[in-house]
Amino acid sequence: VELAQLKYSLPRLIGLNKNLSRLGGGIGTRGPGEQKLELDRRRIKEKISDIQNELNDLEKVRETKRKKRMKDQVPVISIVGYTNAGKSTLLNALVESEYSEEEAENKN
Repeated sequence: VELAQLKYSLPRLIGLNKNLSRLGGGIGTRGPGEQKLELDRRRIKEKISDIQNELNDLEKVRETKRKKRMKDQVPVISIVGYTNAGKSTLLNALVESEYSEEEAENKN
């Protein structure tokens, strides 16, 4: 979500703070410095790059886990149903668990 917001806001940046138009310039430096708008754009591009790198890393981890599950042939099941339809009761009956929902609620 943050990535989409940053990509959306990047081309819409305009010079809102004209009084901070130049930053970093001074005596003995080369040039007038970086404009506030350029600074904001650079920071947003860096943030976008960081988020994309995190997403790429997460994608690699998930792919590795997926391949391991396929290699180990771990079955995946889903129990779906309406509220109070007995999904937990069915699962407990399948695994013959003596741990009930009331015990779980008492622990919280």
